[in-house]
Amino acid sequence: SACEKAGRCDDALSLLQKMREDGVQPDVISFSAAIQACAAAQQPDEALRLFKEALRSVEPDRITFNAVLDAVASPQPAIARELWLQGCERGLYPEVERWEAGAPMLDLHEHSEGAGETALRWWLEERVPALRPKPNRLIIITGWGKSRRATQVSDLRGRVEGALAAMGAPTLPSDNPGRLVVDMQAWTDR
Repeated sequence: SACEKAGRCDDALSLLQKMREDGVQPDVISFSAAIQACAAAQQPDEALRLFKEALRSVEPDRITFNAVLDAVASPQPAIARELWLQGCERGLYPEVERWEAGAPMLDLHEHSEGAGETALRWWLEERVPALRPKPNRLIIITGWGKSRRATQVSDLRGRVEGALAAMGAPTLPSDNPGRLVVDMQAWTDR
């Protein structure tokens, strides 16, 4: 939406209010756009308030969850994890985990930057430590934007690389631009 691209949270909230005054109930698209505008404006509390309002009046979809996770992933990671897990329970992030050639894989297709970072942290902090035997490498699929709409601005790979660097997780070279490979042996040997 225009409000999202301009980071105009106040305008998005005003539009929702105007809809209500005109007797129009905001739908999931309206709520998602307003939440994403609040995320772009770095207003996580307002985005979370709108998300809770949306839960009471519409059926939030993956776009709605991605929007609120974009808003809260960095400033409120515990809340982000709870919300991402709720999205999983609703079936919005199916088949995020699988195995490929003996290595565990996290598939972040259909995740926004905030949802992807939240899923990554959950996976590395809760799921990977329980794996037996310990894998030598982890595969993280971010995609490389081939299926992204031309109007969509996102850098999921960059966000995931930043989170991995912050966690001290070394990566191995990959010829696939939509795939990151974590060197578990080097990471655990530190």
